[in-house]
Amino acid sequence: MNTDLTEKFSALASEAFVHALELSDPALLVREQLEIAGGSVRTGKRTWERAGRVAVIAAGKAAAPMARAAAQVLGGRTSEGLLVAPTLPDELPAGFEPIAAEHPSPGAGSLRAATRAARIAGGLGENDLLVLLLSGGASSLLGAPASGLSPDAFHRIWGALLSSGADIIDMNIVRKHASLLGGGKLALLAAPARVETLAISDVPGDDPASIGSGPCVPDASTFAQALGVLERFNLTHVHPEVAGHFRNGIQGKLPETLRPEDPVAALAGFTLLDSAREVLKRIKLQLTLIPDVRIWESAQLGGIDYQVRRLLKELEGAPTGRPAALLCAGEPTAPVPRDAGSGGRASHFALEFALTAEKAGPARFVLLSGASDGADGNTGAAGALITHESLPRARARGLAPEVFLQHFDSGSLFEQTGEAVFTGPTGTNVSDLRIAITW
Repeated sequence: MNTDLTEKFSALASEAFVHALELSDPALLVREQLEIAGGSVRTGKRTWERAGRVAVIAAGKAAAPMARAAAQVLGGRTSEGLLVAPTLPDELPAGFEPIAAEHPSPGAGSLRAATRAARIAGGLGENDLLVLLLSGGASSLLGAPASGLSPDAFHRIWGALLSSGADIIDMNIVRKHASLLGGGKLALLAAPARVETLAISDVPGDDPASIGSGPCVPDASTFAQALGVLERFNLTHVHPEVAGHFRNGIQGKLPETLRPEDPVAALAGFTLLDSAREVLKRIKLQLTLIPDVRIWESAQLGGIDYQVRRLLKELEGAPTGRPAALLCAGEPTAPVPRDAGSGGRASHFALEFALTAEKAGPARFVLLSGASDGADGNTGAAGALITHESLPRARARGLAPEVFLQHFDSGSLFEQTGEAVFTGPTGTNVSDLRIAITW
């Protein structure tokens, strides 16, 4: 009976994960929030009367379907269009210039894309409108150094942050102050034109200033905070040019990001199209066979070790004697060694959860840990689906899960055990998602 329930709940978790992501259609979300009527353009809850030229910049993993939807809605009203994505679609939306850029670290394509976006914004006038379509990965895809920073220093600090263990909030504080467009600087370039951001969030808390490093959103963070992040992760001496740039900003030698009180901020609108919270709600609707389903929204920050312990602690409060599910999201941090094997955050989380739960966790569980974009690290998998039976089965095959964890090679383990989850590219990116079921 136990095995029957394990298989039943495993299938339920997998189906709920896939179905919820299928409903996260970026094109549909854009069409719902973008409308043209006569000389007016509606974006989200704002209507822009007598709009002049309308420029559209789409950047992120969902840029292609978002740009395609905007082209369908706006038609000939689009004066200029820019589509920036890691991989360009075979069919490009009409009126959009395509640029393939790099992710998760910026490269030559990112510099070209950011420069082009800045030129588009700078060419707009008082009655014009800039529509910015953002999705996961936009920070890197539009990543270019701020004036005064060398491309080499910019690229090196970006890579150092990714491997430092810093969370996405800290990373974005540094990125906004080191980049050409982040922290509302694209809106400053576009002024006096009006700007509207339509965004799919991939950051905890869905803070508009953190999504894609907030190119068109007011920012309250400071150069001092950015320097503080470098100091906290011992990066100041290794990256003196970036640290010096931030010190110049602290001394008032460089302009800050777009301040909330700046008049330009009043020209900027923001609409959240989708987020991890909304996807978790859709997953909950699919788990009709589970009598107790709870969305846990406080688990999104911190390292993998910390998040695993917190999730297990939270599961201790699950009702006994009946099935219960806990849903959460987040992209846990972990310093990754240079000789790391196959896998990403989602599969590493699953393996560490299984090993920790074996010592102090629920006797019976199913855990699906998956990347919402369908790509977990350097694998072709979205993540992994494990149960309380996973480790005994792996050891019976002569595999040592502890060794795979030590070498950051969880992807190889789950490929061999058949527990990797494959969705293919989902077209969206709202953070890693986790479905934990106990009974």
